[in-house]
Amino acid sequence: MRRSLFATVILLLGCSDWRADAAPYAIDDTDVVAPHSLALAVFSEGRTNAGPESGSTFGLELEYGVAPRLEVSAALPVGSSAAVRGRTRLDVSHIEFGFKYGIVDSARSLLPTIVFAPSTDLSFGSGRNEDHATHVFLPLWLEKPWGGWTLRGGAGYRINPGRDECNAVFYGVGFSKGLGDRLSVGGEIYRETSPVRNEPAAAAFNVGGTYDVSDNVQIEVSAGSALTTRSGNSGLNYYFGVQWEV
Repeated sequence: MRRSLFATVILLLGCSDWRADAAPYAIDDTDVVAPHSLALAVFSEGRTNAGPESGSTFGLELEYGVAPRLEVSAALPVGSSAAVRGRTRLDVSHIEFGFKYGIVDSARSLLPTIVFAPSTDLSFGSGRNEDHATHVFLPLWLEKPWGGWTLRGGAGYRINPGRDECNAVFYGVGFSKGLGDRLSVGGEIYRETSPVRNEPAAAAFNVGGTYDVSDNVQIEVSAGSALTTRSGNSGLNYYFGVQWEV
């Protein structure tokens, strides 16, 4: 299961309000849903700090295997901004579509597994302060087993139209390790150039894990923080999700 990089990284680095599907990490894995199979996930994520960027997101994501090595996905987040004068504002203003295609399988090659996973974030909010632009993220993800560990990494180019926005580059590395048959833990570190003009690049880290409740139900958790200080990106970032495979 994956959360889209557009949502994941931008939330963690303090540039947006939600993320959706590389669960539970910002760097996506290379798993592709099997043909004619469906994966459903519900999740909650957010940031805890004392500023206006504090808030949480609840969402739903669907992934469907269209063909061998190809899946399509859609994610719908519902955002909750920081409470103001005792009131919390809910917002449904974005939907994301994407697909993931397996280019190289490490089981059949000396190379790592490589997937291409572009996504498009569409805005349909009507508020004056809403981001009405369509954002596109074009990443390549790599993954390679190494003993009892799994190493992963990747990079992507983000297209951010808008008067005060600019295109950005994301890159990072991570690892995970299985502890028994059901539990896996891991971590990652990543960096992205600023998608906003006149703002510095930002870096962050994340630690988390997954637990297989059964053959088709998985719990996913993570938490992290920024490594560099930028307006709005301080505090703890967290994620909790449950995935079902049908």
